[in-house]
Amino acid sequence: MGTLIGRLASVVLLMWRCFLQSDNPSNVVLSRRRRALDPVKKTCLLYVQTDHIFWDEFKSREVIISKIAEHVKAVNKIYTDTTFLTLSGEKIQGINFMVKRLRVSV
Repeated sequence: MGTLIGRLASVVLLMWRCFLQSDNPSNVVLSRRRRALDPVKKTCLLYVQTDHIFWDEFKSREVIISKIAEHVKAVNKIYTDTTFLTLSGEKIQGINFMVKRLRVSV
């Protein structure tokens, strides 16, 4: 693990050196823009994947699905009742989550 951290640090250092040695680093143009919010789309689809520890605890696919449904229901309660403000001052309410795909590992 220590060698992986060392490699990552080397890559970051190399990228920083390349940035500093470029002809004009202050004129870097970002090509990515923030996406506009679609006020109609307020449902986040989830892909939930459980690990073997969940299976060791509950030992039933139906119980695991029930537990995940309980958690999603609790999250929906929190996010539906919360008002979020964007940087532009727009209010967003009624965000909810839905499990699109579920994988239970045994």
